[in-house]
Amino acid sequence: FSLVTGRSVSFFRLFPELLRYVDYIVSSNGGSIYDVKNNKFLYNTCIKDKCLTNLINYGIDNNFTFVMNELNKVYKYGDLKKIDSIEFDKNRQYFCEQIVFYIENIDINIVMETLEKINDIVVNNVNRKNNRYSIDVNDSNVSKGNGLLCLCNYLDILMDDVIAFGDGENDISMFKVVSRGIAVDNACLELKKYADEITDSCYNDGVFKYIENNILK
Repeated sequence: FSLVTGRSVSFFRLFPELLRYVDYIVSSNGGSIYDVKNNKFLYNTCIKDKCLTNLINYGIDNNFTFVMNELNKVYKYGDLKKIDSIEFDKNRQYFCEQIVFYIENIDINIVMETLEKINDIVVNNVNRKNNRYSIDVNDSNVSKGNGLLCLCNYLDILMDDVIAFGDGENDISMFKVVSRGIAVDNACLELKKYADEITDSCYNDGVFKYIENNILK
């Protein structure tokens, strides 16, 4: 059982009971793969140095708050409450697999247009909460789908034997490579277009119900 998430591995330290049932974490939208039981990283793809420098400078110049996921550490710039985060140090060299910008009071389209001009990166997810956006940026080869393919190749598991659950647009790449993609009922409309089936919402234990009724039985 694997979590495939946009979050960092360090985030899940808050949930030790959950990790009792998790074998692997494909974190940072596929930027790294963590073996929970053996407490080691199997893989990671970092944002290229020049691209990362451009992203950091863009964030600082526009006074964005941002975090950078670097294996089991999270570095932050700006006023952001983040679990196990370390203050950004401009004199340090970073090897991170994901940078997440938090922006508000600015036209999101302008930000996206600027990011599109930076080579060798991809925006894997954009979330909006009220008037605040979070934007996940990775190396251009990184996606949840590619991360899951890498994990299954390592474990010698056929994709025909893999089922994935999701709710967001960053799950589309994952649904494209698995045998069955199951969207929860509260998933975004774009993901539902790629889903093989729809289960109950996550608020009504949709993933649990699907596993119990279609896998465990």
